[in-house]
Amino acid sequence: MGLIPEPEKLRRYPVAAAGFLFVSFLYNLTSTIGSWYVTPETFRGSNGDKPASVLVLCIISTVCSAIACITVLFRFYEIHVLVTTMITLVTSALQSIVMFAAMLLYATRYHFHTHPVYDYSGEFWMTILVVVAPWIAFVFMVLDWKTTEDFRYKGSGSTRFQRKFLLIAALNIIWISVGSLIYMWMEKWSFLVSLYYCLSKVKNAGFDGDSHFPTFPSTCRLGTQQRSK
Repeated sequence: MGLIPEPEKLRRYPVAAAGFLFVSFLYNLTSTIGSWYVTPETFRGSNGDKPASVLVLCIISTVCSAIACITVLFRFYEIHVLVTTMITLVTSALQSIVMFAAMLLYATRYHFHTHPVYDYSGEFWMTILVVVAPWIAFVFMVLDWKTTEDFRYKGSGSTRFQRKFLLIAALNIIWISVGSLIYMWMEKWSFLVSLYYCLSKVKNAGFDGDSHFPTFPSTCRLGTQQRSK
């Protein structure tokens, strides 16, 4: 009885919000580190393609995303539920607004004027998800707040298993992100290819094993092409 709350105490909105926040952090990190333009022939870009103003905005957005993920975990572990919820709402909104500003600034002032023969990369289009996902999480958390009477005293509204699951999910995202950064540095791949490589490796055999993921050879070939050019 202690592990499963009563039906009226179990709420689904916070779990959905946390999922969107974790995913948006991973995509935010990818957009911040990766190149935003590529050549149509090679699909390769440059890590220095972002102007300083755009890069600063991306970093601010990533920091806001990280804070939102941390505070939503605190909220699930019932550490000052109201305060952590408010911080999560503010930082998730700032994450989206700042990334949208970076995206708009880059698209209107820099891309077509400085790189007319290039095209937008996958990392650039990921910013759309970075802009949208935090607002979805924002709506879910506001709905949970407004539909829960005495919100401050109602606890997390989740089971112990759900709290552990969210913590494990957050740790996995950190682990995959660190692994992607290492592969990016060692193999000279883009962060997006490194991320896909790590996902396929971890899903099947861990970082040091052989992967049997059907698309794994394609990932290796893509990374090899990027490194050789």
